Amino acid sequence: MFSDLKSALMIIVAVLAVAGVRADGQARMKQTNSKTISPGDWGGVGIHAVADGSGISIELDCASANIGVPLRVDRNGKFSVAGSFTEASRGPIRVGHQPKPQPAHFSGAVTGRSMKLKITIDSSRETVGTYSLQHGKEGVLHRCR
Repeated sequence: MFSDLKSALMIIVAVLAVAGVRADGQARMKQTNSKTISPGDWGGVGIHAVADGSGISIELDCASANIGVPLRVDRNGKFSVAGSFTEASRGPIRVGHQPKPQPAHFSGAVTGRSMKLKITIDSSRETVGTYSLQHGKEGVLHRCR
């Protein structure tokens, strides 16, 4: 009985070891199949984004957003990442009443020099908007008044 238990244990350890190596290999493969988007300006109607090595700063007509990590796309050009969204207030901002950033989700795809970007507020699942951006272009913004 002891040898059967020992054999079963060895099989379990071997299976776990192979699964661990496989998962690690897949993780590495995912990293090598992904790439960071081109740095610089990305603009469209109602949006202007600047990508650099630390993430992306986004200005919208009446809001701002931030992705605090470099935006990486998979081999199909798709991305999905967390960040923050801050709605701007209209008119003067009273002391102590500055808008607060809220967690948001950024998803979309990059094809060549074009990007589709969807911004969703985490807490309400409200879609802020879906934007089309072009690399190397300034955004066209209409600020809140």
